[in-house]
Amino acid sequence: MKRMLPAALIFCIFQLSTQAEFPAPRLSGIVNLPDFKRALLETPGSPEGLLLLGEAQHEGDIGVIWINPEKGRVEVYQHTNIMILELNAETNQEPATGVQGIALKNTSLRAVLELYQKLSARTVLQSPLLPQTQFSLRASAATRTDAARVLERALAEKEILAIPDGENFMLVVPKSQAQAVSPHSFQTKSLTTNSPVTSSPTNSPETEILPPGSISFRGVAIVSALQICSELIGRKLDHSPPLPSGMESRVFLHTETPLTRNECIYMFDTLFRLHGIKVAPAAEGFVKPVRISEVER
Repeated sequence: MKRMLPAALIFCIFQLSTQAEFPAPRLSGIVNLPDFKRALLETPGSPEGLLLLGEAQHEGDIGVIWINPEKGRVEVYQHTNIMILELNAETNQEPATGVQGIALKNTSLRAVLELYQKLSARTVLQSPLLPQTQFSLRASAATRTDAARVLERALAEKEILAIPDGENFMLVVPKSQAQAVSPHSFQTKSLTTNSPVTSSPTNSPETEILPPGSISFRGVAIVSALQICSELIGRKLDHSPPLPSGMESRVFLHTETPLTRNECIYMFDTLFRLHGIKVAPAAEGFVKPVRISEVER
């Protein structure tokens, strides 16, 4: 006859295995502005991966209890564990930021871009050619705009440029790629009549609004983005031809503002161009990805 484990022991084993599944979050930044107080948490290997949370906010099993910018400390919980994270824990530096501003410590580029997107209130379209780099800085800032400019200067120091594209988008590319970038979001209103790949008239692209966060990719395969784009256009993605080379790249994208269907189509078109591909008409009712060298720029 099998002996049953006590319920309390089963719970402890489950709890320990769950807590050991992902590493504890690392505090990599604090933003302290009058209307924007946030902790930047990086959790490699977890479903969340990267979190930008205010006090009493949570995502998944990780949440922030309080943020103390003066001491550079944040109290967080993960599952049932409560911990205090320090921004300068591995150094003897002074507290992170005692005034309004922003402090980063070994912050990944991806985390910086997510923070930059929130501060600039634009959807960041990032090049797959961006380098893997980290940022450490402290700077005072009174507003979100000031803090966004701080990050723009930090990016520029690493030869990464932020190029405005209309009111809703920001292209972030290596300096070496900047000459090949041509922002033209002002043309989105004519997409349905001038683009070789147009949205279906029945979808009312001029009036339909997609709320912020409707499209959110955290490192998904680019073919998944192509699938969503084809649905927005009102076509199907043609899977019969072999995909162009270079399609193994990953897409990071989160819509920060409300966008019309046409603006979303433009967003994907611009993003795909940064990856060196374009969506082109295929058989009736279908579209396919092709290399930019195969179509008109």
